[in-house]
Amino acid sequence: EAGQLFGTSDPERLGAAILRRDDQELVLKRGAGRASALTRHGEVSERALAVEVVDLNGAGDAFAAGYLAGHCFGWPTDARLRLAHVLGARAVGVTGDTIGPFTPEERAGLTPEGLERRWHDVG
Repeated sequence: EAGQLFGTSDPERLGAAILRRDDQELVLKRGAGRASALTRHGEVSERALAVEVVDLNGAGDAFAAGYLAGHCFGWPTDARLRLAHVLGARAVGVTGDTIGPFTPEERAGLTPEGLERRWHDVG
């Protein structure tokens, strides 16, 4: 949508057009590709998880919920993007726009450290 609104999908140009204050963030999703969080101080990117897509309904909302939850937890940007990818991937793996609850084991891995291990394990 940013490309349609601003006439570019280039992260640097979008950042220059949108970011006006030091406390702002611009999160760019690229479907099955990387997602990035841009600030006036730089960019952090994380790759998406490889999953079988069943239904795209709710994926963007799940991604946003994960990113914002990580922000509320005070997590670093890379962990926020990883949590966003986990929730987005879970959403595309089911029919409809809601995902089931996480198991206790899955929840235990939803920490910055657990997500970092997961990203390194699937390399």
